[in-house]
Amino acid sequence: MAVTVKPSVVHLIVSSGFYGGERVVANVCGLLTDMPLSILCATSRIDAVIPFQQAVDGNSNVDFICTEKSIAAIYRTLKNLHQAKGTLIIHAHGYKETYVACLFQLLHSCRVVVTQHGFTQRKIKFRLYNFISKFCCRFMPVDTVISVSKDICSIYKRFGVAEKRLCYLPNGILLQREPAPAARKAARASLTRRVGGEADRESPVVLYAGRLSAEKDPSLFLQAFAFLLQKKPGALGLIAGNGEMRGELQAEVRELQMEHAVHFLGFVEEMESLLLAADLLVLPSQTEGTPMVLLEAMALGTVVVAAAVGEIPTIVEHRENGYLVYSRRPEDYAGCCLEALENTARQHAIRQAARITIDRKYNLLRQYDFYRQLYGVQ
Repeated sequence: MAVTVKPSVVHLIVSSGFYGGERVVANVCGLLTDMPLSILCATSRIDAVIPFQQAVDGNSNVDFICTEKSIAAIYRTLKNLHQAKGTLIIHAHGYKETYVACLFQLLHSCRVVVTQHGFTQRKIKFRLYNFISKFCCRFMPVDTVISVSKDICSIYKRFGVAEKRLCYLPNGILLQREPAPAARKAARASLTRRVGGEADRESPVVLYAGRLSAEKDPSLFLQAFAFLLQKKPGALGLIAGNGEMRGELQAEVRELQMEHAVHFLGFVEEMESLLLAADLLVLPSQTEGTPMVLLEAMALGTVVVAAAVGEIPTIVEHRENGYLVYSRRPEDYAGCCLEALENTARQHAIRQAARITIDRKYNLLRQYDFYRQLYGVQ
């Protein structure tokens, strides 16, 4: 009698930290606790991906493997996994990952699944990466292309990727119990210690969380916060994240004379605590897929003020479960922030509605059957 060999799933991701794509991978692995999985993390800085590894270490079914981020190193590691585990399903989570997975597929028997988390166009090299990714998904035998937003799905359709390969699946999170008031109080106390006692109980805390890069537009956050300070001089602005714009942003803070009110936190490992401590999360991005930090904030009851880009308008209903801004005007962001801070009744209603939205539409538990079917698990 023939024995059916189940393929081994390998999540392939090139990583420089614990950002949105990494959170998606960690969450999916946390969902599928009944099947063996591997994460192949290609990185140039092993220390930077330690939080990523820690997020999945509690799952005994997950092998976390680090390798260099060169194509040759990734290919060699995949070959070793192929020899050790047999047939692979490579689930690629980015541009280079898709290319290497398809290259490996040409020489070995395996399936390829792609999740496209977003498109970045800020440099010529990223435009080239985008083209290569779309080319592979159209002309190589990729099983499924998961798009986390309808905009991304449309980009693939326009490029000619077969519709039967395309799957629209927004990111999801593992929804936890609603945080108690005591948890918020403890988070604010922890934040107060971190920023030197400046975040007292009455200070509105406004948070930016994400890469410090052009497509996320943290400069717009600073400009909006400067407007907000005119009405709320005691407000505290927090910038969580790292990136190439940090020096430029620090100079902008000095120019705006906001050194007393703005704190750069760098990479924050305990994002849940920071979101609980914040009154508002501002997302002024120029482009987005389905931002994980947006879902996490809404689940925790942090009011969101976000740019109406990517999948965000599908998630956020203006003045119902958050605030949407359709312009790039900092005063419009500041106006939404001010309304959210001053209207306590609406703020409470928005928090409740936001959590209901996450439970109904973005609860990862509801995607369990999809992933098992995707990987061919009976």
